[in-house]
Amino acid sequence: QICPWIKYMVVAIYDSIRFALRANKSFLKHSRVYQRYHSWLHPPPGSSVSPKERAFALSKVMRGVWSTRKVFHISLSLRKTLGLLHSVVHSDRPIVWGSPISHLVSRPPDAEAWGDASLFAGGALSLDLSFWWHLEWPTDIQDRTLNHIQYWDYDKQQLISINVLEFVVIIITYVAACDHWALSPSSHLPYPVLLNWCDNTSADSWIARASRSSPQGKALGLLLCSYLINSPVGVRSSYIAGHTNTLADRISRSHSSGHAPNFSRLLQDIPQLRSCRRYHPHPELVSRICHILCSKPIPDPIKKPPRGHFDPEPVGSSPSLTNTR
Repeated sequence: QICPWIKYMVVAIYDSIRFALRANKSFLKHSRVYQRYHSWLHPPPGSSVSPKERAFALSKVMRGVWSTRKVFHISLSLRKTLGLLHSVVHSDRPIVWGSPISHLVSRPPDAEAWGDASLFAGGALSLDLSFWWHLEWPTDIQDRTLNHIQYWDYDKQQLISINVLEFVVIIITYVAACDHWALSPSSHLPYPVLLNWCDNTSADSWIARASRSSPQGKALGLLLCSYLINSPVGVRSSYIAGHTNTLADRISRSHSSGHAPNFSRLLQDIPQLRSCRRYHPHPELVSRICHILCSKPIPDPIKKPPRGHFDPEPVGSSPSLTNTR
């Protein structure tokens, strides 16, 4: 994709087109002509249809599905998406409708990060960039996970699944990497690429292609879109088995229900973190994530939350070196 962030803005357009095609197909089932062509494609036992007749019937069926005169009204989600596209096109902020070639070609990443989410908190670390972060989910989010909602008695519209929490971890880790490279720019890395390792297949797939079924995943994609627009940092994701994602798993589970996280113990268990700085996402970003997961508003991709901050460099640690593989 020449413009990787646009996929998060056109999901509603794809959904509307798919809905219209399915409705057209159901509408044509009542047509006798369509039924005849459909019988040529699926002849009853004992009947035979020549390849030429089958090809002719297929062309008629496909043309009918795509060219019916049935009128469809613009859905609310499509209307909001068109409004977002209009705001991006007419924004006072210069928008680059493209991506550096460094983000498009297949090449080794400039830095890697490992992240994980639990139903209580999320966290990640990057030894290449010498940072780690841990965030306890706000109470509004925890109250809508399976820790507080019975699995057999929940409303899918209210439940916050582990899939979206894993996606939140990828977003915050990407923001942290962007802040790191912005604070310590390297002339030899004008367009770096970050590789996120996660143990959730849904969150991993939402980086390569936007979520199609999860409303929360779609809204989080627009939040990620606000950071990807004009960003010199590219993002990728790859799946890692849960039993091998031990460091990120330990960070995300530093907090459990009713107990405050013990970071002193965490630094003892993971000595690599002693030379890393802890990253704190901006409260506005955390608040926006909470609103997305609980209320499902559509965020404006033009309005990017402020930058977070890092703790001071640990005493006695060497400056972090960016991996330039």
